[in-house]
Amino acid sequence: SKNLIGDFEKKDTEPYLMLINRDMKVKLDRTLDEILARHDNSTLTAPLQAYFGEPIDYAAVKKNQRIAIIDNRANITQVRAVYNAMRNPITYVQGPPGTGKTQTLINVLVSAFFNSQKVLVCSNNNKPIDDILDKIKLSYRGYETPFPILRIGNDEENLKTLDKLLELDRLCDRISVIDEEKLTKRKIEAERKFKGLSDALEMDEERQELIEARRSAQAWFDFAKGGNQTDAICNNIKKTIDDIDEKLKSIPEISNSDIKRFVFNAREDYDFSQYIHYLSFKFLKRLKNTEFKGLMDIARNPDSLTKCADFNKYLGENENIENLLNVFPFFATTNLSANKIGTPDHLFFDLCVMDEAGQCSIATSLIPLARSERLLLVGDQNQLQPVVVLEE
Repeated sequence: SKNLIGDFEKKDTEPYLMLINRDMKVKLDRTLDEILARHDNSTLTAPLQAYFGEPIDYAAVKKNQRIAIIDNRANITQVRAVYNAMRNPITYVQGPPGTGKTQTLINVLVSAFFNSQKVLVCSNNNKPIDDILDKIKLSYRGYETPFPILRIGNDEENLKTLDKLLELDRLCDRISVIDEEKLTKRKIEAERKFKGLSDALEMDEERQELIEARRSAQAWFDFAKGGNQTDAICNNIKKTIDDIDEKLKSIPEISNSDIKRFVFNAREDYDFSQYIHYLSFKFLKRLKNTEFKGLMDIARNPDSLTKCADFNKYLGENENIENLLNVFPFFATTNLSANKIGTPDHLFFDLCVMDEAGQCSIATSLIPLARSERLLLVGDQNQLQPVVVLEE
């Protein structure tokens, strides 16, 4: 056989061992104490109820939530995931790379903005967070839309964030006044365009619930018939199944082609792009309010060490976080750095979006969960899970 290795190359037959280790020191006492207190008081949020294996209260489903899809390539599964994330206490989106999980996540964030929801985007490490920030790029008439998302992290990341605050403050000078009447008109127009999609998904949700109810009723019927139950019991169950079948006939099944009729490319739609653009500026212009003078003074501090320390102290105050959410309804951080966001006894966020969830440890995942009402888990179920050793 011909030797394909050059004169200056050689085969490397030595085995290589890679040890991946991360020594993390984080105080979870306050988070765990708060979670246990909620457990004792029966005030756990749905994600934490699931953590403790308790039944979830689905009465907390949010009604009348509009969804916004920013491209026309989404299929029924992806659109349904966005719809569920806007409504349900817990939503799971799983699949291997290349199945559109990140784009679905971007659609969730835009839909949350559309519905005035506050969202904490988190993951086990920085790369998924940075990928999301890179991909949520919107524009209007050639100008980039400054989507109001605040990046929180280690000192290096926080220094970048403080510089970004100054940049955004200067950028807002470009927009003198936000026309509230025009903004309202654009929202109404955008809602009208997405109404067909939302209505179709509501019908699809009803159909899915009926299918699940029929599956359960059929299982009961098979069990009753096999267990020699009375004819009356079997007939009652059979009547329930027949009633469900009649209802299913009146609700058409939604296909990908149906979804294509309702989804348009929102990135290129004038009304929607203008609405998101000026709504973003409306939020960001609040940085000029008097309650943010202390924050902007921190950002202008030329001393990096004291700047980081002061910013971390600022983030630890619940009142400051509540104010910041009026400017940045989206926070992006690692699970670990979420510990810097106020105290765990406050539910700051409507939704926690946890990307690469399969690689997140349970211990640090509790930090963002304690601060959020609902949960969207996104990830690949076949990824290697973290190995966590908790020492005394």
